[in-house]
Amino acid sequence: DTMSNFVTGDTLSFYYLTSPGWGYLAGHNSYGDLAKAELFTNSTSMPITGALLGFGHAHAAGASDSIVVKVWDATGAGGSPGNELASQKVLISSIATDIVNQRFTSVTFTSPPTVTANFYVGFTMTYVAGDTVGLYTTTETSPVPNNGWEQQTNGTWYPYSDGTNSWGVSMDNAIFPISCTGSANGPTASFTANNTARAASGVAIFPTTTCKSGNLLLTVLRVSITPFE
Repeated sequence: DTMSNFVTGDTLSFYYLTSPGWGYLAGHNSYGDLAKAELFTNSTSMPITGALLGFGHAHAAGASDSIVVKVWDATGAGGSPGNELASQKVLISSIATDIVNQRFTSVTFTSPPTVTANFYVGFTMTYVAGDTVGLYTTTETSPVPNNGWEQQTNGTWYPYSDGTNSWGVSMDNAIFPISCTGSANGPTASFTANNTARAASGVAIFPTTTCKSGNLLLTVLRVSITPFE
């Protein structure tokens, strides 16, 4: 199965910072944020075999430059990300290729963790000159509760909704955990569109159904690209 905090009617949105700042709300930026993560409410035991991440921008200064996609439990202060349960390095250049091909970045964990309570999936970043990634989110007026979090340069985690320490907006990251038990080779992607007219800012891919049989159905949605001021 693919898990999602998005709801019908959500718009995938891409927020960038305006001058004198630089970068992306959900990615590398002039504040030096170290990580972005999405909280998932859970009360069952299940393996997290992988994840889909919807990036809107990626540029690698070097061929080996990467981010690290991770799973954390929710045992940190105030229910923030706590213990690291899994990690998988992803080349920024491969993310850039996914963006060109209008697809989400698919990650499979070499050692899938089993979660039994709330958990987070996200990614950590290092700052190498020329490296940048930016993730899609919901709009800042999304109707769903806030689940988006970030780790700031001081190492402390804050929800996006924290108006004192973070952005003061309620939004979710385009991160979708996968729990596959029915396919030895993991999911394969097939695509359907619920809106075939391409938006001026492009299209993105949104996971909707199960991978129980090895197939993962994805839906194309409109997206927006917006400065965050």
